[in-house]
Amino acid sequence: APPAEGSPADEAARSLLLSIQALLQRVALAAPDRAEPRAAVCGSVARLLRGLPPAVTSRYSRFVWRLAHVAKVGARTVAVEIAAAILELGAEGCDAALAAEDAPQTLWRLLLLRASDKAPGVRAKAVGCLSSLIAALHTPAGARLLALVQQPPALAAASPGGATPALPSPLDAMPPPPPRRDSEGGRSSIGSAGTPAAATPGGDASPSASLVSAAKMEASLASVASLLQSRCADERPAVRRAALGAIEAYGLASSDGLSPAALAAVEERCRDASPLIRKQAAKCLAALLAARPSSPAERRAWIDGSLPLCRDSEGSVTDAALDSLEELLLRPLAAAEKKPSEAASLPLWPLLEDLSAAAIPALQHALGVLAARGRTPPALARSVQALLSPSGAGCGAVRPPLWAMLLQLAQQKPKGREAVDAAAVLRCWRKAGAADPAEAAAALRVLLCLARRGALEEGELEGELKGELLSRLQQPDCDTETAALLVQICCALGGDGWAEPLRRACAETINAAAVLFPHTHSLATSTRDVQRALVVYGELSLEEEDAAASAGSRASVSASTKAVVAAATEFAHGECDPALSATAFVTLGKLCMGSAALAKKLLPMFVRELSTSPQWAVRNNALVVLFDLVKAHTALLDRHVGSLGLAVSDASPVVRHQAILLLTQLLLEDYVKWRPSLLRAFCRSLVDAEPTLRAAGRACLFDMLLPRSPHLALASFVPLLFQLNGCTALPAHATPLPRDEKEALDLSGAEQQRPRLQILRALLSSMGDEQRLQATAKLCHEVLAPVLDGQMELSAAAVHAVVSDSLRLLACKEAKVGSGAGASADEPAEDGNAAAAAARGKVLSQVARKATVEAIVPIVVELKRHLEAAHSPLLRDVSLFVRELLRDHKPLLADILARDKQLATEIEYDMKQLDRRSSSMVTPAPRGLPPPAADQAARRDSLGGAATPRRPSSSARDSAGSVPTPDRMRGALSVPKLRSQRSSLGASGGSRATALAPSAPSLVNRQGGGGSPPPKTQSETQSETQDVQMASPFRGQPPPRVWNVCPSPQAKGLFDAVA
Repeated sequence: APPAEGSPADEAARSLLLSIQALLQRVALAAPDRAEPRAAVCGSVARLLRGLPPAVTSRYSRFVWRLAHVAKVGARTVAVEIAAAILELGAEGCDAALAAEDAPQTLWRLLLLRASDKAPGVRAKAVGCLSSLIAALHTPAGARLLALVQQPPALAAASPGGATPALPSPLDAMPPPPPRRDSEGGRSSIGSAGTPAAATPGGDASPSASLVSAAKMEASLASVASLLQSRCADERPAVRRAALGAIEAYGLASSDGLSPAALAAVEERCRDASPLIRKQAAKCLAALLAARPSSPAERRAWIDGSLPLCRDSEGSVTDAALDSLEELLLRPLAAAEKKPSEAASLPLWPLLEDLSAAAIPALQHALGVLAARGRTPPALARSVQALLSPSGAGCGAVRPPLWAMLLQLAQQKPKGREAVDAAAVLRCWRKAGAADPAEAAAALRVLLCLARRGALEEGELEGELKGELLSRLQQPDCDTETAALLVQICCALGGDGWAEPLRRACAETINAAAVLFPHTHSLATSTRDVQRALVVYGELSLEEEDAAASAGSRASVSASTKAVVAAATEFAHGECDPALSATAFVTLGKLCMGSAALAKKLLPMFVRELSTSPQWAVRNNALVVLFDLVKAHTALLDRHVGSLGLAVSDASPVVRHQAILLLTQLLLEDYVKWRPSLLRAFCRSLVDAEPTLRAAGRACLFDMLLPRSPHLALASFVPLLFQLNGCTALPAHATPLPRDEKEALDLSGAEQQRPRLQILRALLSSMGDEQRLQATAKLCHEVLAPVLDGQMELSAAAVHAVVSDSLRLLACKEAKVGSGAGASADEPAEDGNAAAAAARGKVLSQVARKATVEAIVPIVVELKRHLEAAHSPLLRDVSLFVRELLRDHKPLLADILARDKQLATEIEYDMKQLDRRSSSMVTPAPRGLPPPAADQAARRDSLGGAATPRRPSSSARDSAGSVPTPDRMRGALSVPKLRSQRSSLGASGGSRATALAPSAPSLVNRQGGGGSPPPKTQSETQSETQDVQMASPFRGQPPPRVWNVCPSPQAKGLFDAVA
C-alpha cells in the first residue's frame, strides 16, 4: 500500500524523487556536445523517466521547456532531443509520458517553437525530430498521443485574463549549477537562482510567461505542415533537407496527403542550389507518388520536379531521379508486355497520360543514360510496341510519350528482346496515314533511325517501301515536316535514279511560284506546295553535300540551284505568308552549308533580317541558319558574332531563348571565343522580363560557361559597371558601345539601379574569395580613387550612378570573403580537405582585413570628406559601406579611429543620422507580429511568443540597398562612443557621469511613450560612469537619442561592447 500523505515514508519518497529529478537535470545540463554521445544521454534520460511517476515527467518537461530557452545553442539542442525522446515513449504507449500533466502538449510545442530557432543546428534537429515523431504518431500505438498533443495544455485554461500562473520550480530541490559562460554571447546560460535565463528578445518575460503564450498557439497537424513548408525555404541546406524528410513523413502518414502548396514547396526544392537538397526532393516526390499513384497533384509534381533531374549535372542527383523513373514507370511498363490490353488499369497509365511535351526530352535523355549503363529493363521495347499496336491499349494522350520512348530505344544497339520491330512500326505508319499526321511523323522518325542503322530488311529496301514513301511525298496533304522525314528516309535507304527527278520537280514548282509572286492572290493557292518544294529541295541539297564530303570533294552550285536561290531570296524579302518567308530562309541556309561562296553572298541578308525583320519566325530561322553557318564557315561569321549576341535582347521570348542556348553551345564547342559583347548579352539575360529566360541565362552562364573561364568575371567586372551605366568619363573606359548594343543593353539611370546591381552581384557571387578581394580593390582604385583625383566629376549623372553602384557593391554580402558560391557550411566536404579549406579561408580573411585597413579605409575616408564638401547625396551610400566595415573590422579600425578623434566623432554622428532616417522611413510592426516584408528570421519568430536571444549575424544583415528596421539597427548598427581616457580627458569618474546630458530624453521614454524611466541598477549606474557622450561635429542641438554603452570585460578595441 502507498504510504500515507505526510508520513515519513511519503516524505522520504518525495525526497528521493526530487533527488532523482535533480540528477536527471544535472545530466541534461552536462550533456556532451558531440551528436552520438548526446543522443545516447537523451535517450537514457527518457528511458529512466519511463519508470518514474507521471508527476516527475510533468515537472521534468517544464525544466526541458526552460532549458530550451537559454542562450546556449547546445543546451537548446539537448532540450529538443530530450523532448523528442519523451514523446517517442508516449508514441509507444508509455503511461509515464501520456499521463504526465501537460507534458505531451508542452514538449510538442517546444519542438514547434525550436523549429523556428535562430541557430540552424537547433532548427534542423527540431525538424528532424518532428519527422520521426510524425511517422510514430500515425501508428495505432501513437493515435492516443496524436490526439493529446493537439489539445491545448491545462496551463492555458488556468490563466484567464492573461495572468501568469506560478510554475513549480523543480530546480529548488538541487543546488544551483556553477555558472558556465556561453560560448556565443559571453553570458551565463543559467541564472543565479539556477533557472534558465529569459528567452524573450528583451529579457522582460520568463519562460513561464512564454509557455502560457505558446499554450495558446495552434499545434494541429495542419499548422505543422505549414511550418514544415516554410522550413523548406530555410537559408541553411541542413534545415531544408530535414524539412523535406519531415514533409515526406507527413505525406506518407496522412490519409489526405499533402496540400498543393506543400507539393509546390517540395517541387521548388528540385531546383535548389544544393545537390543534397535536389537529391532529397527527388526521393521525397518519388516516395509520395509511389504511395499515391492515383493522385494527380503528386503525379504532376513528380513530372515537373523529379523527372528533369535526370539531366542534372550532379551524378548523385541524376542517380536518384533515374532510380525513381525506373521504379515508377519503366519496370511496370516492361512488365505490361504479357497483357498489353490490361495496361490501362495499371497505376502507370495515368502517369503516362500526364507526361507533357515539355517532359518528353527529359524522358528520352533518361532512357539514353540507362541504356548506356545497361540498366534498360528487358523487353521494354517489345512492351512499348505492343501498346502502340492496334490491339494494344495505347491510345490518346499516352501515344506521344510511348513513341518518344520507342525512338530512343531504336537508337540503341539491340540486344535480343530489346530490338525494335521495324515491321510493326511500318504497320503503325500505314495505319496512321494522312488521318493522323502527328502519329505518322512519330512512326517516320523511328523508321529513319532504323534506316540509318541499317536495321530494315533487304527485301523492304528494294521492294515497295521506297516507292510507298515517294508516293506519300507527292500527295497534296503532305506537310513540310513529313516531307523532310520522307526524303531523309529515302536517302538513308540509298539507291539511284529517284533523287534527280524529284529535284527537278521541286525546282519547277519554286520557279513557277516565283514568276507568280507579285500576284499575291495567285500565290496563296499554292503556298503549301511551294513550302513543301522548298523543304524537299533543301534536304536533297544537304544529302548531296554529305555525299560529296564523303567522297572528298565539294558539290558545285548548279544553274538550277542558282535559280532556286533567286526565288527563295525573293520569297524571303517579299511581303507574303510569314510561313513561306521562314521556310525560304531555312532552304537558303541549307544551300549555303556546302558553298562558301554562296554563304558569303547571302550572309549580309541573314544578319540584316536577324535584327530588322518584323516576323519573329523569320528572325528565329535566321538565327538558326547563322548558328549552322558558324560551324560550317567559321571564318566568315567571326565578325558577325556580335549580331548573334544582340539576339539575346530580341523582342520575342522565343528568339531570346533560342539565342541563349545556341550561343552557349557555340562557346562550349569553341566555335566562338569569349568577347565583351557576348558577356554583356548573357548578363542582360540575367534580368530578363521572363522568369524562364532568367533561369536559362543563369544556368548557362554560371553553371556551364564561367567555370570554363574562371577569370572572365573578374576581368570584365569594372568595365561592365561602366558600360551598364553608359559612363565614358574615365579614359580607361571611354570607348562607347555600338549604337545597336547600347540600345539593347541600356540600363542607365537611377531607376535601373536594381537590375544593374542584380547583374553585378551575381557576378560577384560566382567569384572565389581571392577574386572578390581583387574585385573590391578594383572598385576602390579604379572607381572611387579617380573621383578623388578629379578624373571624374560627380556632377555627371553617369558618374554619380557608377560611384553609387560601387559603394553598394562594396557593402553587399557577395563582396565579403567566405560568402560566395560553393558548398555550404552545412554540407559535408566531398574532397576530404575540410581542414585545408578552413586554413585557407582563415588566411584569406586575414588578408582581407589587412587590405581593408591599408587600402580601402583611407580611400573611403577621403571620399567621405570629399562628398561632405560637395553636399552629395552619395553620403548615404558611404554610410552604408562604413556600417559594414564597422561590423566586420571593428578591432582593426579601432586604431585608425583612435588616432583621428574627429573622424570617429563624424562617423558616429553619421550612424545616428542613418538610424534616424531609417526609423522615420520604416514603421515598426506591432510587438509580437512580424512586418509584412519580414525576413526569414522574423518568420521563424512568428510561430509563438517565445524566441531565442540572438546576436546580429552576417546571415541576417540587411543588404546594401534595403532600409534596416529600427529594432535591428538598435543592436547591429549602433556605434558605441569612445572609451574614456583619463590622460586625455583629465576628468574623474564623477565628472564623466555628469557629462551625460540630463535634459535629453531617454530611449525608454521614447519607446514607451512617456512616463518616468525605471530605476537603474548598480551595474547600469557603473556603466554610465564609464562612458563618454561624444558631441556632434556640427553646432546646434545634439540628436535626441542617447547612445549608452555597457563595458565588456573582453573589450579589445574602440567598437567593442555594444549595448
